[in-house]
Amino acid sequence: MRLYSGMSRNFIDDTVRNQIAGKLEDAFFRHFRYRPSPGEVNSWRNSLRAVSQVFQASDLLDHGVILEYQLPLTSKRLDCLVCGRDDDGADEGLRLVCLRRERGSAAIALPDSCSATRKA
Repeated sequence: MRLYSGMSRNFIDDTVRNQIAGKLEDAFFRHFRYRPSPGEVNSWRNSLRAVSQVFQASDLLDHGVILEYQLPLTSKRLDCLVCGRDDDGADEGLRLVCLRRERGSAAIALPDSCSATRKA
């Protein structure tokens, strides 16, 4: 199960147009047959806006994005999965983005094994 998948450019557009939380909410309802809590929807809206800004600042415009991906045979979900190639097109890779809320502000944590890289 995944609630959203597409290219990073479309994800950025959906976020800028303030449509991403609504798309996730609709997909959640189609899958689970009930609506997510207002807190969950607000969390998506706020944290994914920050992720979108990171994508823009890092020039990640042609990568695949999957949001709220449920890991097979578990009840755990990945917040955000990013896949694509490096700048020279040689290295394919996946990046996991863990979103955590701490003391009223959204933080984006990248596990050490999945650190974001960008060649200058």
